[in-house]
Amino acid sequence: KTLRLMLRDLLVEEERKERRALAEARRYKKWILNIRDSKKLLQKAEFRAYQELKQALDAAGQVYVIGSGSNGQFSSPPAAGMDTKDFKFEFFDRVVELWKDRVQPQQLIDRYKLERKAAEQEDKRDAERNVSGLGAIGQMIKDPKIVIDPYLQALESPFHGLNVQMNTAGLWGRRIYQVAVSEGVLFALADTGEVFTWGGHSHWWHEIQPDSVQQTHWRGDVSARSC
Repeated sequence: KTLRLMLRDLLVEEERKERRALAEARRYKKWILNIRDSKKLLQKAEFRAYQELKQALDAAGQVYVIGSGSNGQFSSPPAAGMDTKDFKFEFFDRVVELWKDRVQPQQLIDRYKLERKAAEQEDKRDAERNVSGLGAIGQMIKDPKIVIDPYLQALESPFHGLNVQMNTAGLWGRRIYQVAVSEGVLFALADTGEVFTWGGHSHWWHEIQPDSVQQTHWRGDVSARSC
């Protein structure tokens, strides 16, 4: 009788431990699902903001320069900023980065490649596990497809293999409607009346940069805004 009581107590304790282990497993699975859902929602929000900003800038025009010119006159780096006395260009560095993602798609592909590979391996492991256990996590996530995906857009970019210059990033969204090109100098006219120039064979021409001071003659100094 004593042995039966001891055995019964052991069985009751084992069942209690099993129930506790299963409850902990369910809590862990729910936690994992919440983390994955949060990551996917954040990623979708980031990609949506990425796309919306690009579309807004595209609506106000863009200028592409393919090639650096016979003397490299069109290959100057992008301006550090586009602020003027009356206008502050907020987050200009982010615009430059978005432009780089567009005209140099390989750098965006490299940035997302490892992250995408890890996600694919994780999904594969979930699929290979027993769908009735923790492996069902991958099965339970609804609609994992990302409609807006900069990585896939970069893979299909028409700019692969082209030498597209970075220095026109500052003209993205500046409402440029006319461009004039000579052998060594480019001019871009915005519908606001602003004229942007870059190129040249001397130190007088460095980069695209706004100048709040009206000039009536060529200024012979080494300023980045000499024009």
